[in-house]
Amino acid sequence: MKKIIALVAAVVSVNSFALSSNDSWETIEAAVSNSEKFTASNVGVFLGKPSTVFNVCVDGDKLVALEESAVRERQYVGRTRDIHDSENDGWATVITGYKKYSYPITYTSYKEECNTRGKRCRKVPYTVNQKTERTITINKLVADYGQSRSGRDRKVYKKLFTKTFEIPACN
Repeated sequence: MKKIIALVAAVVSVNSFALSSNDSWETIEAAVSNSEKFTASNVGVFLGKPSTVFNVCVDGDKLVALEESAVRERQYVGRTRDIHDSENDGWATVITGYKKYSYPITYTSYKEECNTRGKRCRKVPYTVNQKTERTITINKLVADYGQSRSGRDRKVYKKLFTKTFEIPACN
């Protein structure tokens, strides 16, 4: 029985290391999300909260999440129920419901521009256009150098391949 389990584990590990641009997006997404051996770049989208291109679909001029997410609010719950943070001040972040987030593909955002070293600041509007077709780069871990002096791991990734992904339309 142990030999069968070891054989299955070996086959799974060989398949996860053999990613190529010919693989389906489902296979690539599973390998990237389940392992630190691979990373994907250029996959971020904004739906009112950060998400990835694999978790959204296009509905007209909006991006819509495929799954519902928890909506959290900061509420007063009393000191006896406030056990989830270290402050114990009676305020806690509570799940108030679930919803499917959506956001326009093209929207206006604001950045702050300041003159004279942080004085006379103003918010300047700019237009953000989220692309529905992305060229995604898949990177493979080639070295892990453990902790540095700052206490962080240093991981070195090498570009494995790039592939174009089109965000699908909603059903």
